[in-house]
Amino acid sequence: MDNVYKFIKNKHFNSVQEIFFESSLKKTFKNQNEKDIFFDKWCGQYLNNELAYVYEEDDECLGYILLCKDTLKFLENNEDNGLRTFIDLYKDFPWHLHINFKSSARGRGLGSKLLTFAKTMASPNGIHLITGEDSRNVSFYNKNGFTHTSKREVNSMNLLFMGYKPNN
Repeated sequence: MDNVYKFIKNKHFNSVQEIFFESSLKKTFKNQNEKDIFFDKWCGQYLNNELAYVYEEDDECLGYILLCKDTLKFLENNEDNGLRTFIDLYKDFPWHLHINFKSSARGRGLGSKLLTFAKTMASPNGIHLITGEDSRNVSFYNKNGFTHTSKREVNSMNLLFMGYKPNN
């Protein structure tokens, strides 16, 4: 796929981290250590384990997608960041993804292109993501075929599992 490149730590790490925090709902931290832990829990551990790609234009990183092809295996070796809540669904939707773009790059169809890329890689298996029940991205994922949903509460927060399976 044009403009999609494998994540290279010394080239893309700072851009991915910047995009992650721009996209995150959490904006304030007690200190740098708390901020680093938050990043590692929700993004960093995926950079080290599985399939990480960036979307670039004119050598500028505009977004990223992080894929994990076996969520159950991932949970054996990594910190639980709410994934265990939906453990019963991973047999049908083993792939997991995280995707974010700079706000200036949103609304151009780039996220849909990366999701198509991810769905092609995961095929014929199902792929899923977890988001907040009231997050602005729910309609975007529905539009892109992530229509299998399950809602569950974790730490007083309503989480939404959204799954896509080819030919469903």
